[in-house]
Amino acid sequence: MGGHFTFERVPVAFMSDLFGFQRNHFDRIAHFTVGFYAFPIAEYIQRKKLSNSVILTLLFAVFTICTVALLYELFEWGYAVLADPTAG
Repeated sequence: MGGHFTFERVPVAFMSDLFGFQRNHFDRIAHFTVGFYAFPIAEYIQRKKLSNSVILTLLFAVFTICTVALLYELFEWGYAVLADPTAG
């Protein structure tokens, strides 16, 4: 959905109406769900026995998601600066 519409125009107005929000919160929902990708990463690490420590496995999964998100945000920021610096 986020790839077809801009985040602010995704048709989830029913959620805004239901909770009385002033703006569309699809971007927050999308960012929240990205965290769920840590579970398959942790499972992959455990199944391949790449780590013997549960704590290190979970930390690696979370740090992987954080790194991917950081790289995406940096790319998005750089593209926004190059495409139209006045757009904000």
